Amino acid sequence: MIVVFLFLLGIPAFHYLKGRAQESAMRGNAATLQLAAESYAAANLGLYPEDPLDLISFLPGDKPPVNPITGKLSMFRS
Repeated sequence: MIVVFLFLLGIPAFHYLKGRAQESAMRGNAATLQLAAESYAAANLGLYPEDPLDLISFLPGDKPPVNPITGKLSMFRS
């Protein structure tokens, strides 16, 4: 009985921590995209890309970041 009670108390904490981890991953992705945009601008006379697909070559691994909610690669649409 005590084990079940402790388990039930842990569920909200788990969901809270999972949400915090996803938020941290999104912040990291945003920082990565910002750095890619700044790198693009540095390589192109201070001009930022008009098409987000132009950033792909400036991202780690030449691929978009993973969406922490879905676990899939982020999709850029132009």
